This record gives sequence, C-alpha cells and structure tokens, in this order.
Amino acid sequence: MKGALLAAVLTSAAVVLAPAAQADPDTDFANDLHSFGIYGPRDYNAWIGKIACCAG
Repeated sequence: MKGALLAAVLTSAAVVLAPAAQADPDTDFANDLHSFGIYGPRDYNAWIGKIACCAG
C-alpha cells in the first residue's frame, strides 16, 4: 500500500512540476517567405516548406 501511495505522489508531483509545452511560432520561416513575396496561411507555408525540403 505504501508503494502505491508513493508512486501516486511521485507521479502527481512530476505532472504538476513539469514545464508547460510551448509551440514554435515559426515566425522566421514566415518572414523568409514574405521576403520572397510569398504570403499565405500557416498550413500553406508548411506545405511550401515540405516541398522545398523534399524537392532537392
């Protein structure tokens, strides 16, 4: 019983103390595209990035 309680306490502490996830805003890639005159929604920009990476 003590082992289960200790495991529950340690798991709870790990979840509570974990840092919050942060998404990359990807502004550098968008700014690079804008410098070439390419403007579009984020999913379109990601598609362009995929094509640029896989086309070579």
